[in-house]
Amino acid sequence: AKGWHPTAVFGPVAAAAAAAVVMGLNEHQATHALAMAASLAGGVMENFGTMAKPLHGGRAAQAGINAATMALAGIEASPTAIEGELGLMRALSPNGKVDLATPGTLGRDWRLLKLRLNIKKYPTVGASQRMVDSLLALKKQQAIDPAKIALIEPRLSVRHYAVMPFHAAETGLRAKFSMQFIAACALLHGKVGLMQLK
Repeated sequence: AKGWHPTAVFGPVAAAAAAAVVMGLNEHQATHALAMAASLAGGVMENFGTMAKPLHGGRAAQAGINAATMALAGIEASPTAIEGELGLMRALSPNGKVDLATPGTLGRDWRLLKLRLNIKKYPTVGASQRMVDSLLALKKQQAIDPAKIALIEPRLSVRHYAVMPFHAAETGLRAKFSMQFIAACALLHGKVGLMQLK
């Protein structure tokens, strides 16, 4: 809610952890890879709808790999850069409070194995995917004349609505984050693809 983009903030740390495994870092090196990645974390949701937004994912992966490579070369950082008094967890926590008492489940409880991969069907923000599915399903069930539509009233969570701030998108980049564009596109064209975002 404060504007941090999770992919850009947590992505470097996650990528550093993955790179540490792939590169065979020992515990000491992996600790420092994660610590350096914490200093490379960052990215704000204000950049949604711009060319900078897709940079977040790529930059996160690059930062994680760079952090692991530097750690392998012997570069060190604070071993408590994640959980320390001035570490990433407290910096991101709205109240500066973090749970250090509950044992972590890293390596034991994989969310990916339970929920599987979530691949977006449409080139729009993740929060819009179900809306597109429902509108396309409705369009298949009954003929809809777009000229006769007076109002579309989607029901979204506050969190999902917040990532679609462009109500009158002027560009394809902003259209990906426009609930109004995405809904209109689905009903007018019967699909939401890259060609519609041009």
